[in-house]
Amino acid sequence: MATRLVIAEDEQDLREMLAELLALEGYEVATAANGLEAIERIAVQRPDLVISDVRMPVCDGLELVRRISLMHPPLPVLLFSGYAGSDALGALLQDPGRVRFLPKPIGIEVLQGAIRKFLDERASMEPG
Repeated sequence: MATRLVIAEDEQDLREMLAELLALEGYEVATAANGLEAIERIAVQRPDLVISDVRMPVCDGLELVRRISLMHPPLPVLLFSGYAGSDALGALLQDPGRVRFLPKPIGIEVLQGAIRKFLDERASMEPG
C-alpha cells in the first residue's frame, strides 16, 4: 500500500507541483488549499503524514497542527515556511517525534528525504 500524504498549501502552483512530484515517487497524495480543507482530507484519506505550509488563509498550519493533535493525535506533520520566527511555531516543534519544520524554499529532494526520514523514524518507534 502506498504511503498516503495530505499537502496543505495555499499557493496553487506549488501545491500542484508538490503533489505531482510526490505522486511520481509513488505516494498517494491529496491536496488542500488551507487547514480546514486539510482536516476534511485527513478524515477521508487517513494519511500517514501531513505536509503543511505555516501561513495560509482560513486556517493556518499552526492551527492545523493544534486540530490534528486533538482529532488525530498520532498523525505526524511536516511544516514548511519561509517564516520561522514565531514563538507559537517553536512551541509546536517541542514534539519532534510528531511535528517537524523545513524552511522554504525547499528542493523536492530535500522534501522527499525529510518525508522518508520522518516516517522511518516513526516506524522504528512503534512497538512490535
